[in-house]
Amino acid sequence: MDFIARDRNRRLQAAAKNPPNEKLNTPKLGGPRLATNAASGTKFFSRESRHILDNRNKELDNIKMIRNRWKILNLVGTGGFGKVYTVDDTHIKETSLRKRMLACKIEPIDQEQSLLAIESTVLKQAKQTKKTRIPLFVDVGKTPQMKYLIMQFLGPSLAQLMRRYKSVSPVSVLEIIKQCTIGISELHELGIVHRDIKPSNFCVGYTDPDRVYIIDFGLCRQFKINGEIRPLKHRDGFKGTSRYVTLDIHGGKVSGPADDVKSLLYMAIEFFGVNLPWAGVKEKKLVYDIKTKYTTKKLLSKVEKKGKVEKIAAKYLNNINNYLEEVKNNEEVNYKFIISQLDMALADSSNGIINLEWVDELSKTAKKNKCYTVDDYSKFEHDSDDFLMDRKVKKKKSIRR
Repeated sequence: MDFIARDRNRRLQAAAKNPPNEKLNTPKLGGPRLATNAASGTKFFSRESRHILDNRNKELDNIKMIRNRWKILNLVGTGGFGKVYTVDDTHIKETSLRKRMLACKIEPIDQEQSLLAIESTVLKQAKQTKKTRIPLFVDVGKTPQMKYLIMQFLGPSLAQLMRRYKSVSPVSVLEIIKQCTIGISELHELGIVHRDIKPSNFCVGYTDPDRVYIIDFGLCRQFKINGEIRPLKHRDGFKGTSRYVTLDIHGGKVSGPADDVKSLLYMAIEFFGVNLPWAGVKEKKLVYDIKTKYTTKKLLSKVEKKGKVEKIAAKYLNNINNYLEEVKNNEEVNYKFIISQLDMALADSSNGIINLEWVDELSKTAKKNKCYTVDDYSKFEHDSDDFLMDRKVKKKKSIRR
């Protein structure tokens, strides 16, 4: 299984510093580049790169149609490397399916570190293998101004939902964690670890808000090639979000499948209403020290005291945590065991009926705003993926990192 390779370490190298009064000039390679704060690990754009991004975004704002096919509707989000729009496919033959929303990620054509190359590769691989918890791929390509990726339009992230619905039941939390586990397992089946598991990287479906999808694959690492587990590097640079990464990642070890699930346990603890003691701390070394003191087991003991259902949940999450502690860095995870533990927790704490708090409201919204159902995506014709053959990208043959 070949993937488009991108050197993540190169993306995290600091951009050249500019003296305060120095005239801003476009870098030789043309695109904006990230710098990294050595102390906190926070990524940021240099003054020069922000200037480039502003100019590129102004150019992209004037584009109304992509390749005479994808009509841009609304801006729904912005990120470090581009923007996300809703688009409509004007070429679709079925009249009943016209004027419905798809998601479109856009980045400037001269951007040096392309996130869409790896993103589209993972989505296409997931579609070919019929994964159900990874957004459905529709199209990818480029124009003289941009690179673009068309994909399934999703609903809010778990981070947004947990902020909005402050009284999410513990049974709903168990169901959410189970669905996140299924999403992570599907990614691992492709031989890839996510390396940035956090609430904002899971979304519910737009037309199926009772289903959770895993998203954003820019930090992924390929841990299997052609079914064979890769040999480990001795050390690796920090990858992920310090709030959720494991102690091993803080210590410089290479991310493995178990690290993704351990990060999910931090999410679960937070969703059950227990604050992570290091939340809000920016200094990575301090976060590491606090995590060493407050182990997952210790935090789960706080979950137990929240209520009857939480006590049941903590019991099974402890079983999962004990199992993960025995899994070596690059070993595959036994998802049958983990999901069985979550199923037993749900069986012991509910009557078999699970009503996620947001489903009714989001379903009403989806009916008002036309969007494709999951079954509709099979009707799209793949247009082009020519930007994946760019000269810079073609030299690299996997996302190994």
